[in-house]
Amino acid sequence: MSKTLRTRKDGSRVYEIRVSRGRDPNTGKQLTPYSMTWKIPENYSDKKAEREAGKIEGEFIAKCKAGKVLTKQEKKQREQEQAKQREIERLEQASKPTFEEYMEMDLKRLEKTGYAVGTIQTYQCTFNRANTVLGKLKMEDITKDIVRQYFSDMQTESNLKYSSQVRHFSILKSLFAAAVEDGTIQYSPMADLKRPRKPKDEKGADNMQDKAYDEKQVTYIMECLNHEPLKWKALVIYMLDTGCRRGEVAGIKWENINLDTGEVTVCNNRQYTSGKGVYDTTPKSGKTRTVFLTEPALKIMKAWHKEQIRESFKKGIPCSAYCFNASRSEALNPTYISRYFKEFGKKYDIPHFHPHALRHTMATISIANGADVVSVSKKLGHSNTSITLDVYSHANEEAQKRANDVLANAIYGSENRKQA
Repeated sequence: MSKTLRTRKDGSRVYEIRVSRGRDPNTGKQLTPYSMTWKIPENYSDKKAEREAGKIEGEFIAKCKAGKVLTKQEKKQREQEQAKQREIERLEQASKPTFEEYMEMDLKRLEKTGYAVGTIQTYQCTFNRANTVLGKLKMEDITKDIVRQYFSDMQTESNLKYSSQVRHFSILKSLFAAAVEDGTIQYSPMADLKRPRKPKDEKGADNMQDKAYDEKQVTYIMECLNHEPLKWKALVIYMLDTGCRRGEVAGIKWENINLDTGEVTVCNNRQYTSGKGVYDTTPKSGKTRTVFLTEPALKIMKAWHKEQIRESFKKGIPCSAYCFNASRSEALNPTYISRYFKEFGKKYDIPHFHPHALRHTMATISIANGADVVSVSKKLGHSNTSITLDVYSHANEEAQKRANDVLANAIYGSENRKQA
């Protein structure tokens, strides 16, 4: 190591400090030493400059031993390595998907895993809406605050119904969960978010008890049906009797109904999407199930079957294989059913009259009047009984109360029960 005083052409004085790096172990040649230059302030005396240079030399030697000093070659090599690392990071960042890109990948995944066309279309609509806000953001850059603000704006600025907002929330949450699962992101920004709160002034029901019709309302609906064409009367009663979904009703064929026993095999689900049109698929659970018509409902179905045959004969066309057909024997578009229900509700002043309400009505009235939950669950086509118990807990409570009355009558007698 050395410390050399030099005077530059401009008259300034500097100390050049060098620290040996030893020799190359392979070649034995002297390695380029570590070096630095310290410019002496003009007002420094020779003694002060010498003393200060000694301190600086000691600090420089300590830094060299600690590996904090690099030669020009080492600096150049480090800069090259840093530039290379920055390029790798840039390419990695560029390869990370935006929300829009991941959205497209997720839709393809859903198609490959066998999701129904209608379900995929619902996901597509949700993603498209979110895409206007989140589309260009990298998935890993979407934070909880960004998502929270997105749903806050949706509640205050959009005309989406609360049920649509909840569905929107669930779909996006599943997308981010899938991104965590496949390693695209480390943490879902929606993991701890609570679903949107229902506005106080929004109409609608929070549970199936409010969405279903009571027995008095059902009686009124049945009276109104006496003024409707037999085809639609049969369809509404069939839905109320079986609890089948709209698509399952549109897809039911005469070959699936035993008109002697009332046994019905639910194996077809007729759907409609704007992109694909009308098409047949399996029931929502993916499984075929068996339900039984009550005697009054079976009687009406038989009457409609005869009339359908007569109408086809008059028109000179083959009788439709479908129970509820369109004008020329072709299968019924499921959207026509919803349209009829809407017109029926307006005509007879029945608020929120829609096909699914009859499904809820069948389940609610059945359970509340003592039907066992397992049977009702199978009739509805739920994948397991816990779903039925969760959705129709209010009806199950009513059934338990009635069961308690039966038990009280049997054990204590009516008088003791009243006193209790």
